[in-house]
This record gives sequence, C-alpha cells and structure tokens, in this order.
Amino acid sequence: MKTGYLSFFLDEVLKVSASRSGSLQVFLEYWDQKSKDLSVVIPDTGDAVQLLTIHKSKGLEFPVVIFPYADWEVSNFSGTAWLPFRDEAVPDLKTALISINKKLEGTIYEEVLLEEKDKKKLDVLNLVYVAFTRASERLYIFTGVFKQDAKGSGELKSVTGMLSNFIKNEGIWEEGRLVYRWGDGSVILGRGHEKAQTLDVGFTSNAWHRNLTFASRAPGSWSAEAPSEMQKTGNLLHLALSQIRILSDVNNVTADFVLKRLIGSDEAEAFAAKLQGVVNHPDLSMFFSETAEVFAESAILTPEGRMYRPDRVAVSGGFTGVIDYKTGRRDDSHIVQVRRYANLLEAMGYRSPAAWLVYIDRETEVLRVI
Repeated sequence: MKTGYLSFFLDEVLKVSASRSGSLQVFLEYWDQKSKDLSVVIPDTGDAVQLLTIHKSKGLEFPVVIFPYADWEVSNFSGTAWLPFRDEAVPDLKTALISINKKLEGTIYEEVLLEEKDKKKLDVLNLVYVAFTRASERLYIFTGVFKQDAKGSGELKSVTGMLSNFIKNEGIWEEGRLVYRWGDGSVILGRGHEKAQTLDVGFTSNAWHRNLTFASRAPGSWSAEAPSEMQKTGNLLHLALSQIRILSDVNNVTADFVLKRLIGSDEAEAFAAKLQGVVNHPDLSMFFSETAEVFAESAILTPEGRMYRPDRVAVSGGFTGVIDYKTGRRDDSHIVQVRRYANLLEAMGYRSPAAWLVYIDRETEVLRVI
C-alpha cells in the first residue's frame, strides 16, 4: 500500500510540473493548498467501503449500500425571491426581495410558497430515488422513529414520514418496532464479489530518458511546439466567447482574462485578434448583434430528461441560428451534434433554425451545416 501512496504523490508532482512552473517553490505552494483535499484512488475491486455523496453515486451500482441519516425534513427550507410588491406607503417600490417562509401563508404570495414547497419535495424525491436504487443486493436505511400519524394527511413532510407511510400501506407497521426487513437475503454473485488480485512488488525508479518515445508527427489537436498549449488556448477562447455579447466586449473580456492571469499581457493582443476573427466574421454577425436575443451556453432540457448545451443561440425577428465552437481535427460527429441542436430548437417552435460550426484553431474556419 505504501507504493500506492508514493505513486500517487509522484502523479501529483507530474501534474503540477506539466501545468505550471517546475520549481520546488511552486509545488510546495500547491501542496500546502491542496493536500488536505487529495486522496489515493482505490480500485473498485478492493476490499473497502466507499464513502460517497448521493450526487457522486449517480449512475453507479454497488452490491451493498448503507444510507444513513435518511430523515430529512421537507419543510426545512428558506430562500428569497424578487416578487411584485404593492404598498401605499412606498408607491414607487414595484419589486421587493421577499423571504420565502411560512409567514407567506394567507398572503398574496402563498402560491409562491406552495411552489417552493413542491420544488423542495421534488428535490427530496429525486435524491431518495438515487440513493435507494444504487444497491444490487442489499440496502440498509437508517431513518427516524416511525410515529402513528393521527391526521393521516399523506403529505410528504420528511423521508421518515415517507417510509412510515410505506410501512403502513404494506400493513406491517407495529408500535415500537425499530427494524423492518424485506427480501430473502440471498447473495447474487457478480462483479461486486470478485476478489482483487494484487501483486506486491517494490517501487522501481528508472532513468527517465529510457522511457521516452517519439512520434513522427503530432496529432491534429496538438501543437508540435507546445502539445498542451493548443487545447488550453481553445478552452480559453471558448470561455471568452461565452462572455462576449457584442463586438465592444472583446477588449473588456481580454483585459479581464489578463487581470485574472488566464493569459499573459504579452498574449492579449493575439488573443483579442482571435476573438475578433470570430465576432467580426460576416457569417456570424447576427450572433453578436445588439438587436438579437442571445443565449450563450444555455441548457435545453428534452421531454426525455436529457440536457443539451449549445455554445451560442441567436434569435432576431424571423432568424434563429446556433453555433458550436470546436478545436482540433474535424469530425463528422461535430456536424451530427450541431444538427441535433438545430432540431431541438425547431421542436421548441423556432422556425427553420440555421447551424454553423466554428473551428478556432490557428485560423478561424466557419462551416455552415444547415
């Protein structure tokens, strides 16, 4: 196991050296800030217990799951919202920041309170569903003490109450009983029961130059001079374009990137020129027009529950268009992706949406797909 810790430490050293200056001082500063949050990754087949949040467990499956503290109260919520406001004492105040709590009951804002309650209930149900469906064999749930509900309202007020209602509907509720079981306890042999095979070997360090391999040419998404720089620059351009509304924003966004040390001051002029090459492109003028309604990286949720996030959508009069930024090698999947965005917009009621791919490499290339 000591070898695992040493390997993990060396991986961190390599990661910092590749992304920053390779000096000892830089690494010590990184380690001082991040070491408390780092942990060694244990193989899934290892004989160990994994501690995960419900959100982190989405899409995963385990033979045995223990769900502690399943006693959340749905009513415990708070927040604020900007709502229309009328008061003769302050006639000019049309909107106010209102606290969402039980004091809104019986007021003109009661509907807002009920809506927030419904959202809270939905959030709780979604989390409970995820937690309850991670186990393939056994699920242990630790909740509050069940109580007999004299009113029997059936309203979801807590996870404990939800489980209590289930027990009662099953007809097995007993006063004072603390443990309930379902199933026959059988074990299903599968991947979760495979014994991890380990090989105990010493840690060997070899001369670094013996591990070098050379490619005859760089892949399409690399810069031969600086392999990681092209991808980094592409990501920064992508981020900057999401913050640009119109042409005049280019210089402000570039200056902000320099201030945040995302780019160097010596890179600012070339960076701004690259952004202007996109914003000023004649085929893309509508996407950066002051008169257009623009949605930058706004999510589209389908009836099936899938989420898509086009890089930029512009709507103006009878025009609707979508663009997606790309770097690196051209691929047919890019065309399929932006066509899907256009089809989603059409299904939402936008008439004949157009679609473009914008490749922001050394030279900006604009490809109209629809």
